[in-house]
Amino acid sequence: MIEIEASEFEELGSECGDLVPEIRLTDRARRRIRDRANTNFVARRSGVPIGFLVGYDEPDGYFYVYLFGVAPASRGAGVGSSLFDYLEEWVSKRGLVGIRLQSRNKYPDMLRLMIRRGYAIVGFEDRGDLDASPIRLEKKTLTPQEDGGRKDS
Repeated sequence: MIEIEASEFEELGSECGDLVPEIRLTDRARRRIRDRANTNFVARRSGVPIGFLVGYDEPDGYFYVYLFGVAPASRGAGVGSSLFDYLEEWVSKRGLVGIRLQSRNKYPDMLRLMIRRGYAIVGFEDRGDLDASPIRLEKKTLTPQEDGGRKDS
């Protein structure tokens, strides 16, 4: 069973800093997160961290996912879906407009996950290398009143 819980950023950094080889919690990333009121979630199985999500509220009512990762040994086991299930419900309960994030072509599993979940591609920044060019995605989240109690998947 996958458990999701909120975590302080520094705690998340010490627990999950090396969990995902593709993601490094650089000093720049730490400064960007520390300068904002951030919300962070850790996915665990049997108490062991297997994934995480770091983000913050944007002024226009969206929640921005700044970092997201799943440990290589846990990929394909529903960890990412569990984190986003939890996040989407949390965002909806708070009455936020939706969720935004960026990914890149070099992360096709992430792009497929987001598209399957109903996220729309809303932007692309050509940096001259398709693998390094950010792809922006977003999904408007139903409020509990609009949702009628139905869980979005």
